[in-house]
Amino acid sequence: MKLDIEDSDSYKIVRCHGLVDGSLRDETDKIVHPIIEEKTSRVLVDLSDVPRITSEGIGVFVTLVARANTKGSRIVFARPTPFVKAIFDSTKITSFLETEDSLEDGVQRLFQPPAELKE
Repeated sequence: MKLDIEDSDSYKIVRCHGLVDGSLRDETDKIVHPIIEEKTSRVLVDLSDVPRITSEGIGVFVTLVARANTKGSRIVFARPTPFVKAIFDSTKITSFLETEDSLEDGVQRLFQPPAELKE
């Protein structure tokens, strides 16, 4: 798993490459957590190069979102591959993680008021 960070005007793009599993935790602790510690920061996570995700990887994403929520920051996940999208849908994790099918829709969502959690 590799993460790349790209700066945009008012948000950051985190591009994930490879299998998302528990090993992602170290990378997110070093790279993403400092970003979301800044109040009202916005992060778009591009999943278009993620062939698979494990339950531990979902746990890493849940931790990121929970921490962002406590700091007033925002994370949106965009362009999940078909396998990742199927896992998100079957686990119903999209009731907690905000996801969009395109980067453009993800960016737009970053700047909208947060949606209410689905039950």
